[in-house]
Formats: sequence, C-alpha cells, structure tokens
Amino acid sequence: KRIIVNLKKLAADRRQLVKELDSVPYLRPIPSQANYVMCEVTEGRTSREIACELLKHDIFIKDLTPKLHNGRQYVRIAVRNGEDNRRLTTAFERSDLD
Repeated sequence: KRIIVNLKKLAADRRQLVKELDSVPYLRPIPSQANYVMCEVTEGRTSREIACELLKHDIFIKDLTPKLHNGRQYVRIAVRNGEDNRRLTTAFERSDLD
C-alpha cells in the first residue's frame, strides 16, 4: 500500500512540475512516466547555459545534449517534492536566463 501512495504522490508532483516548467518560455517539457522530466531547450539558449545558471543556485540538472545527436538542446530535471520543485521554478524566475 505504501508504494502505491508514493507512486501517486510522485505522479502528482510530476504533473505539477511539468505545469510549472511549461511556464518557462525557453523550455518545452516532454511528458513522461519517469521520476524526471526531459525538456527541450528553445529560444536561443543552450542546455549548458541553463545547467550552469542553476548550479549557481545549488540546483543540479542533467545536460542531455551531448548524449542526443539530433541538433537540439535538452535537459533532464528530476521530479522532487513540492518544496524542491518550487525552489527550482523560483531559481528559473531569478536566473540571468530571462
């Protein structure tokens, strides 16, 4: 039973994170069933820029661009609890990327 409760919480946190990431103008979240969200980076930014900027806020995300050879930029963002996810979106709002 406990695992079902945890999976439902993860799903809810993931839906909320995707919704919040969707409001970041230079990210296009790609829905998944995993414990992370892959986002395509758009509007002239690079995945490396985003990863480095968030690192200044002590937030670690994965730059996937070196692994995918399709000419596009991607990052992978872990689904965390609501508080951590809000910290991430706040960092996007406060970053030098806007």
